[in-house]
Amino acid sequence: MSHAPALAIVPADVSEPMDWLNGSMYRFSDQFAVTPHPDPDGVPGEWRGIVEQARAQCPWHYPAAVSDLDVLHDFTTGGLWHQREDGEIERWTTLNPAGQFDEWSVGSAWADGFADADQHPVTLTRMLLVTGVMATMPHGVLTSRGEWHARGPLGLFGVSEDVTPDEWSSTVSAALLDPAADGGTVIYLDVHR
Repeated sequence: MSHAPALAIVPADVSEPMDWLNGSMYRFSDQFAVTPHPDPDGVPGEWRGIVEQARAQCPWHYPAAVSDLDVLHDFTTGGLWHQREDGEIERWTTLNPAGQFDEWSVGSAWADGFADADQHPVTLTRMLLVTGVMATMPHGVLTSRGEWHARGPLGLFGVSEDVTPDEWSSTVSAALLDPAADGGTVIYLDVHR
């Protein structure tokens, strides 16, 4: 379980910032179920071992007359299995391939760098003019255009970094200086996986 700081840049012309934020963040949530598709973590042929184990543990429940696909659907909890035209079976999932986190919330232990003394979010213009430098570099940024950028995957036990600190600083700066963000509000977030 990992937590990391993130920024959301809400455009100035948005009348309901939380509605915009909820809709934008939901698209990048693991909880956003999508049409079933092959599981990228699935192991080719893994189903054979599962069927073998099920038939060995419960031969009366899974006789040879029960198809391998039916055994998989019954024996695995919440498993989605699909048999291709070539007869091979593969694990499928409804997890969002664009998922970056499973939960998020406004504010966090890192929020002091982006709030005024009363913990109100600061406007983008004020942040750039007054602070000049971010107190905490975020792990992820939701841009005012509704795009998600992250340093790297947010794993179960930590954060990895796929870009150099300079590259990430450039990405964050570009998001903050994007003309679409002008006059917008920066909201600090806590993302979790």
